Amino acid sequence: MSTVLVTGATDGLGRALATRLASEGATVLAHARSEERGREALADLLDGPGDVRLVVGDLASLSAVRALADQVPDRLDVLVNNAGIGFAGGREESEDGYELLFAVNYLAGYLLAALLRERLAAAAPARIVNVASAGQMAIDFDDVMLEDGYDGVRAYCQSKLAQVMRAFDLAEQLRDAGVTATALHPATYMATKMVTGAGITPASTVQEGLEATWRLVADPSLEGVSGVYFNGTSEARADTHAADGSSQITVHAPTQLKAGQTAPFDAPGVKAIRRGKAIPAGYVLVGQQVDVTRGAKTAGAALKFTCPEGKRLKTFGVTGHAGFLAAQNYEDHKTTNVMSFPPPHMQQASGTVYAVCR
Repeated sequence: MSTVLVTGATDGLGRALATRLASEGATVLAHARSEERGREALADLLDGPGDVRLVVGDLASLSAVRALADQVPDRLDVLVNNAGIGFAGGREESEDGYELLFAVNYLAGYLLAALLRERLAAAAPARIVNVASAGQMAIDFDDVMLEDGYDGVRAYCQSKLAQVMRAFDLAEQLRDAGVTATALHPATYMATKMVTGAGITPASTVQEGLEATWRLVADPSLEGVSGVYFNGTSEARADTHAADGSSQITVHAPTQLKAGQTAPFDAPGVKAIRRGKAIPAGYVLVGQQVDVTRGAKTAGAALKFTCPEGKRLKTFGVTGHAGFLAAQNYEDHKTTNVMSFPPPHMQQASGTVYAVCR
């Protein structure tokens, strides 16, 4: 049977996934931050009929991540990078001096996948699944640790974007090793401690997120699928037709706003761009309007922005109700690919996605 490592297995989606996999006969390495926390939260699973083994490590410490990897056997069929922390509170740093959300949500999974690469290859066909989010923001490579004007939502969203981008990289790197890598947004605002602790009203159940995640971990029909981002159970891709019940999405021609024109939004991480103020010299905003009519199936609009000659991509943002942004890639800091998804609570929505170039 398969051996699966699930990080963040003490509650929420991670616990639900560990429970299901154990009931199906898998050997589950259930990760907890500490021995005490794990024994307390997972007592029923550890003492139950399934093969559940506790592994521990504080993901805010890279040395602890290395110690966690040492607890994994020589063969590993699936790595699920599920553990994560939300954006309540101010800026904090990890044991190693990195911005805390970036360290826990991204760097820990990055290192864990690197340390376990040979063990995954030994069990090929094997899988890596990054549990990310549809809420993502571009990474400002001039201030990755967000030391200048910290914003918790931005910190969370950029860490989730990094997870998606890493899955794409791993898919390429491990193609010949028989190891696939995917990422997903499991469900919107599941009823977990992270969501309720942030004062957010849940919009979906843990069971919905479980179904989406389990597919990438164990569904035989997804064997060999790699380098793909999923929004729930659907592959995130452009779909402008609604013949199959998908959302109808219209993407308008690109527009540009130049220095001296009025900025339509506050650009995340770029203090010079503020809503209602003149765009300062040196900046250009490249925008595309997106109109959405929600259907039975959620689909995303694929947008590609290219900065003008001599300009580099700094960040992006939205006005109106363009929805969630996801699955972004950089090409030489000049071009970005963005998926725009309709907001879950709206039947019809319209907004503009902007790339900020300088």
